[in-house]
Amino acid sequence: IKDSRERLTEIENEFKEIKKDKNSYMMADEKLSTNLEGVFVAGDVRSGATKQVVVACSDGAVAALSARNFINH
Repeated sequence: IKDSRERLTEIENEFKEIKKDKNSYMMADEKLSTNLEGVFVAGDVRSGATKQVVVACSDGAVAALSARNFINH
């Protein structure tokens, strides 16, 4: 789990394989799952995300539920 208090470049270096859009934001599906199995993104690093705290909170909830479902199945 990484958060926005960490430098984005550190996150990008750790997850170089995640597909990104033309603006270098990480791409995810509607469950916020990336192209890497078991890796989810939320908030400001996600492609298409509105850069607002409330959206990041919502993304975090969706990503957490998706991660839980991934672990349980």
